[in-house]
Amino acid sequence: MNKTTYTVQTLISRESFMRKLRTGVMITFLFTATVCGAAPIEHYHVQRESKQTEQVVTVPAKSTISGDVVPVSIMAETQNSLMFKTMQAYDSLVERQPQATALEPVMHFVTDGVGNINAERVSMDCDTESMVLNVAYRMPGDILMSISKPLDTLDDRLVMFNVYHRRDLLVSDRASIEMLANYIRAIESRISEQA
Repeated sequence: MNKTTYTVQTLISRESFMRKLRTGVMITFLFTATVCGAAPIEHYHVQRESKQTEQVVTVPAKSTISGDVVPVSIMAETQNSLMFKTMQAYDSLVERQPQATALEPVMHFVTDGVGNINAERVSMDCDTESMVLNVAYRMPGDILMSISKPLDTLDDRLVMFNVYHRRDLLVSDRASIEMLANYIRAIESRISEQA
């Protein structure tokens, strides 16, 4: 009977990976169960040039969606865009946990990799000790997708993800961000075909 043997380095790296995996899974489950509230919104007063009436529009507090001045006609579309919701969720996370600014590259990796999906709401949470970011997308049809990615694994394209339907876990796996994006688009097309 052969017994599997490991070198010390292999065992240490395997234990480190398993610890990060357990942390990511725990963050995902806890975060999904408590889906965080929306970020506070700052109000800015914008005047239209053609009419001298004042109009109040809302933008996320620390986001960098576009320059200093946002035309009022574009603002309504922007507030419904995924980019706006993502930046609002990230601003809320940084407000709650200022050390989460170190996870900004992970946020861009996940959100750019997933692309423009049909999400009603975006929430983010993180574990600053293990440097793992969790991004949750609430999608139509009571579907919640949660994606976790540790900061020190940015060199690979893999993410951990969970898909829930009304708090029932449908899928929990890991895949490349490109494969996950294709999977999401396939789901969205099937939902639109059935509607």
